[in-house]
Order: sequence, then C-alpha cells, then structure tokens
Amino acid sequence: MRVRAALLSALFLACGESAPPPRPPLVVPTTQASNAPIPPPPEARADGRLPPLAKPLRYAIHLDVDPRKDTFSGKVEIMVDLPEETAHVVLNVRGENIRRATVRIGDSTLPLTVTTRPSHGALEPDELVLSAARMVPKGRVALVIEYDAPFGKTLSGLYRATDANESYAFTQFEASDARRAFPCFDEPGFKTPFDVELTVPSDMLAFSNAGEASHAVSGGMTTFTFAPTAPLPTYLVAFAVGRFDILTAPGTTPPIRFITTHGRSALAKTSLDTATAVLPLLAKYFGIAYPYAKLDLVAVPDFGAGGMENAGFITFRDDAVLLDEHASARQKHGMVGLMTHELAHQWFGDLVTMKWWNDLWLNEGFATWATYKIVDEYKPSFGAKVDAAASAESIMDQDGLGSARAIRQPVASVGQAMEAFDGITYQKGAAILRMIERYAGADAFQKGVHAYLRDHAWGNATADDLLAAIDASAGTHDATRIATTYLDKPGVPLVVIDSVDCASGKSIAAHVHQERFGPLGKSFPPEPTDPWNVPFCFESAARGAKPECKLLLEATTLTASGTCPAFANPDAAGYYRVAWPESSIPPLMKKLDAADDTTKIAIIADAWAQTRAGKLNGRVLLADVLPAIDRETERHVIERLVSILYELSELVDDATWPAFSTYVRARLGPHLAQIPAGTVDDEQRLLRRTLTYAEVDLGEDAALLKKLDGVAKAFQSAASATLDPDYGQVALELAARSGDPKELQRAVETAATPQAHAIALRAAAGVVEPAAVRTQLDWALSPAVKLQDVRGIMWPLVSRHRSRAVALAYVRDHWDALRQKLPGALGRGLVSMAGFACTQPALDDSRAFYTAKAKTIEGADRPLAQALESASLCVALRDHLLPEMKASLRSSGAGGPARR
Repeated sequence: MRVRAALLSALFLACGESAPPPRPPLVVPTTQASNAPIPPPPEARADGRLPPLAKPLRYAIHLDVDPRKDTFSGKVEIMVDLPEETAHVVLNVRGENIRRATVRIGDSTLPLTVTTRPSHGALEPDELVLSAARMVPKGRVALVIEYDAPFGKTLSGLYRATDANESYAFTQFEASDARRAFPCFDEPGFKTPFDVELTVPSDMLAFSNAGEASHAVSGGMTTFTFAPTAPLPTYLVAFAVGRFDILTAPGTTPPIRFITTHGRSALAKTSLDTATAVLPLLAKYFGIAYPYAKLDLVAVPDFGAGGMENAGFITFRDDAVLLDEHASARQKHGMVGLMTHELAHQWFGDLVTMKWWNDLWLNEGFATWATYKIVDEYKPSFGAKVDAAASAESIMDQDGLGSARAIRQPVASVGQAMEAFDGITYQKGAAILRMIERYAGADAFQKGVHAYLRDHAWGNATADDLLAAIDASAGTHDATRIATTYLDKPGVPLVVIDSVDCASGKSIAAHVHQERFGPLGKSFPPEPTDPWNVPFCFESAARGAKPECKLLLEATTLTASGTCPAFANPDAAGYYRVAWPESSIPPLMKKLDAADDTTKIAIIADAWAQTRAGKLNGRVLLADVLPAIDRETERHVIERLVSILYELSELVDDATWPAFSTYVRARLGPHLAQIPAGTVDDEQRLLRRTLTYAEVDLGEDAALLKKLDGVAKAFQSAASATLDPDYGQVALELAARSGDPKELQRAVETAATPQAHAIALRAAAGVVEPAAVRTQLDWALSPAVKLQDVRGIMWPLVSRHRSRAVALAYVRDHWDALRQKLPGALGRGLVSMAGFACTQPALDDSRAFYTAKAKTIEGADRPLAQALESASLCVALRDHLLPEMKASLRSSGAGGPARR
C-alpha cells in the first residue's frame, strides 16, 4: 500500500498537480479522559449539521454485497479526531440495522450504545448517536460499526437494478444518501480518504472510485480491495457490483474505461470517444491535469438522474450514453453535453468541493457553464453558445416567481438540500458566471479559475473564494460586486428603457432604470430592497456597432454611437430582462435580421415577458413579434417561437382553439417546408423534429399526421437504416396517438438496447384517448416499468393538452399506489403537477389536494409553492391576455393578425 501511495503521489507531481495531503495513521494513542459526569448528547442542530463532537479523518469500509439478495451487510471503521473529551459522537445513518458499535482508544476498546433520531426537518431518523459509559479522551480514536441494511428502493443509497434478467448493485449518494449505505459523517465539508473492500459473488465484478489493488477468492465469493482514494466527501464515494463488460480506451493517460452491464459494451464506443476527446480540453482550460488515477464511466440500467460525478467513477443513465450508429441528433447532442458536464465536475466539485450545500451552485452552475464552453470548442456546430443564452432566458421564468429562492441561501435540512437541485442552481448559476466572464474578460476569468483550483485543491471552498480569485486576476472587485447582488436574493432585474433619443443622427441616448421583473399576478413588491449591480449593455442595430456597457445601480443615461433602433443586452450575456416602450417594438422587430442569434433570442424573450407582465398588448406580440421570426432560419430562434406558442396555448379556450391552430400553422408551416426532405444537417434535423411535433400538436395538421403514420412504419422496418432518426422518432411518437397501448408496451419491454427502449417509451407515452391513457398509467405502476421510466410515461401524459385531464384525475385517484411505486423523495415530482391549472376553480382544487400530500414528502415544499404560484400566474395572464388574443385572431386571416 505504501508503494502504491508513493507512486500515486509521484503521478500527481509529474502532471503538475499537488499530491493529496498525507494520510494519518489509523489510530494514535490518546490522553486519559477525566472522570467528569456524563452529560446528555447534544440535540439535533437547527442548521441541519452534525454537532462538532468529532471530525472524520479516514474511513475503512468493508461491504458484503450480493445483488441477488434483499440485504447487504457491512463494517465501517472511521478514524476520527475528538476536539474535546466526550461520551457521545453523532453521525449519519438511515435505514441500517446496527448490530455492534465500539470505539477503539489506543489498545483498548469500549462498547457503544446506539440510538437514532431525525435531523432537523427530516421525516425519518437519520442521525446515529453513539454513547459510551464513560468519557472518551480527546484525540484520535476509531469508531467501529457493524450493520446490515436493505437495498435502497428509491434509486438512492446502495440499490439494486436488473438488466436482461441479471442483478446488479449501484450507488447514488448525492446529496445525503451515503448514510443509507454506511454510517458516516455525511456532509460535503468532510473530505477524507476511503479504503474500500467489497466481497461479492465470484461470478461478479466490483468497481469503486480507486483502482483495484488486489482480489482474493474464497468459498464462492471474491473480495476486491481497492487502492486508497484521494480525499473525498461521502457523497462522491461510489461502487458497483455485477456481471459487467468493460470497453477500454487505448493509450489514454489516465486509463479510461466504459463499464456496462453484460453484453452492452459495443454501444459505449461513441460516448467513450467523446470522453477521451473532452477530458484534455477540460484539463487545458483548468490548467490542471485530470486529478485522479483512473476514470471509469458506468452505464446504469435504472438511474434517477442523467449522470453523477463520483470521483474517478462517473455513473450515467444507460439510455443517455449507450448509443448505436442510428442515434438521433438529439441523443448525440444530449450525450455530449451530459458527458462534458460530469467530466467538468472532476475539477469543480470533486478536486475542490463546496463547504456546504448553500454553495451547491458552485458545483452545478460551474459545470453547466463549462459544458457550454467546452462543447462549443469540441463541437462548434452544436451551437452551444446559443444554447447558453437560451438556457439563461428560460430559467428567468422560474426566477420571476415570488416563491423563487436565492442561488445561495441557508440550507438547514436534507429536504432543503434536495430542493437546491433545480434550475436556479444550474441554469441561473451558469448565467451569472457567463455574465461575470463577459464583464471581467475571458482571460482574467480563466486565470482566476486556475488560482482558485490550485489554492483549494483536495479541500473545500466557498463561492467567495472563487470570486476573490477572479477579482485578483482582473485587478478589480467587479466579480464580487456583480455576483453578490445576484447570489443572495432571488429575482430577475428588469432594465426599463424610459426613453430613447436619436435626434442627433449619430448617437443614441437611452434613459434607463431598474426594477424587479414580475408578471401579472406577482406576489412580491416591484422594487427590491437593494438594487442589482447589472452590467447593462446596449448598441445600435447598425452592423459593426460597438456596445456601450455600464454597471447599473440607479437611473442613468447611456449613450452609444450609431443610429436607431438599438439592441439591449447584446449576445444575451447579461442576466436581466429589458422593457422597451411599446412604440419601439415594431421598428425593433423590423431590424431583427441585424442582430446575432443570441441577441435575437433575448429580444423575443423580453417582448414575451413584457406581454406576460401586462405592459405589451397581445396584438403587438401576435402581429409584430412572432411574425418577425418568419424570416429566421436559425434553430434556437425558431424554437423560441415554438416555446412561446406552447405557453400561449395554455391560455386558449375551446372556442378560440381553431383560430389559434390556424395561427400556429401560419407561423410554423413555412419553416417546416423549407427543410429539405433528405437533410443530413444536425441543426435541420433537430429543427424539423421540433416543428413537426408542434405542427401536429398545436397546429392540428391532419395531413401531416397522416403522412407521419407512414414514416413511423418505415422507421420500425428495415427501411429505418436510411431514415433520419430524429424524424422517425417524432413520427413514431405522434403516430402512437392512435396506437394500441398494449403493443406500445410490448415494444418497450422487448427493446433490444437502452436507446431503443427510450424511443419506444416516448411512443408509449404518446397516447391521447382516455382509455389508452389510463392503460398506460396502470402499466407505469406495474413491476414491468423501471423506476427511472415512470416519469417518462406520466409527464408527457400530464403535460399534453389532449391527455391532461384524464392523467391528472388518475394521479389523484391512484395517489397511494403512486407513492408506493415512488416512495420517499421520488414523490417530489408528483406535487409539481399542481402547476397544471389555469383557471381559478382548477387552482383552488389543486391547492387543496397537493398541499396535504406534500407534507409527507421531504423536499416538496418549494416545488409545491412554485407549482401553485405558476398556476396562479397562468390564471392572471389568461384573464388578461385571452380577450386580446381573441380580438387579434378574429381580425386575422390564415396568417394571423395583420402586421402594423
């Protein structure tokens, strides 16, 4: 072991990276404790953290794991440092049966009594109180705990999965589920080395974060001993057991492998090739070699997330990464983005870890930002820069709610930690970083990131540490000044352009002030207590114009050279909305062609936001803003049109639907007609997929639907080899509206590959007839459907207009069965269905039903609050905008309202 550790240290130094801190010996003699009376153990802390009675220094974990059984057993030895003498140590555990617990003090051993209790805000016991009969002296001691436990039933902790009748075991520990697999100090601020041993059936293999050091066979079982890990928090520890196949990337440093269930390794080549290409790009950007001794990529057949960044052992949902030669453009784009995100975490989150969950955005926001950055370098044709702008704009809707949370806010329970895994953390966090990078300069930003990673390697850090490093690199305090006003309060700044003066003919003067953006029905004051430091930019629409930028705190006048009209927030690099005077909108839309694609998205999104705020007449939106996109060809811009049409469709009543469908066809049909039938361009494939679905779903294009029935049949036949997979998949999904639900189920259950399974699952969720909807939902609750797939059936049925009423009624009628299928935190998504209401009676009904149900689900409070508020905003917007839409659509022909 000493030789291996020395070699590992040499490897890090050779790569230009500092070695992990030296590991302390497992037990050190301690001083004698006093004979003081034994006090009671401290109560559970109100901040959700463990009492500071002990600090973990190193773990030795041995588990006996047979995925064919219902339980596993283990022994964990934790070396801890006691800062003061104590009779109690409190750590985390959830669901284990503790058979024996002792504390080793030098050469002596004391038995410990065991009690459990809930942590602050928890619904189940998850703190383990170990108590000795006498005081234990301060210093280093070893806690030794033997236990057994059931495999997890919620795709968390250590759980089982089945593929092709083979049993496997996998882990998923983030945010607080390592405690389900072994007793531990389950907080991100505790980073320690782990020594892991797994005893498994001899026909199976075992893997973990570090490479295998040795294995030994005895009595039909094999014990795998792994090298000690670098310092890790518990949520990044991982292992897997089963009959696996391995695909190795030749000649890579570090060694890179793809681990799949038996018989699936050939499907991993595309993803493995992506990893080997992306990893050096990330290392180059971060200025630090990949920090771990090996990299395993693991395809999991039943997985609640897309991926998980376990250090050196990244796990993925199998249908996201196991692709064959007929993978669609959407699947390939999704795989590349997912792979890059999880690889970026190996530096941001793993090498340097947040101290507590209030800085989760530092992990997820940065990995999201890095994904756009690196994918744009790796695959420029993917349009990742535009994706970044579109993503930032889309999360503003959630951030505009009164129930929205700040990026960085107190986390005082397991439930609150779980609530933090949302778009505010990922998309808004990435948008703030993108804005800071633009304002500080790309070079200064990158140098600051280098310094941050170098200074905090193998340890923990806060967002303030990152901002300080960027400021030091840039020689300013702008990163901190901007970020702190965005990180610590919710909401979206609204820059109101009060007036625009173009009289000189050579320059544009704009008088602006800021507010908090709020749609109709908002539940918060229009003015924030403190303003945002908004890096506001605007420029002339004339080609080649240079933007004028200023940190905006209060009302001011900005002047830019050029002629009117002007664009605000060029490149959509700022996280804010812009409100133009209504009279400025028509001329602005006429100049839309002059803007780049990211700016176009911001302009269109701002106009729609102002419509939802009641400050822009619906006729302007329908007659000037959306028809201006008729001239566009860029996928992301047209997709923004489609998303607005879907939002408008929520407001439309039955009487107005025919006119609205006509308007949809007028907007989308010409775009669809311009895409060549034999296209091989990924952007056109993706756009055709989006337009085809919306043209049928919203535009009710019967002729197109009939044509797609033939495309779907061809896609399922031998002819699929020459058919665009994106087109074939959307055709299959739409043709399923009239399909036999049982046949659709069989297609899922007999799919030969994870990719084919995912395609068939989307089709199975495409039914619209009431009886078929209920049949598919019954099936979703059956053992035939994996936990990871339940959402893939339910959400399309709830989201789609034609199937929504039946699906929502089913959810209520079968709530207990749904909770049995989706126990624990898996039920959080169910309460979000309260948001599918856009009339006051429906909202009142949802509030009464879901509020009571959410009380039994950890981490459901905020999703429910946001769902109910979104529904209330829909009610307010419908009451305001539907009359304007009706008048506008009545005055139009097939092409919609006449343009001004």
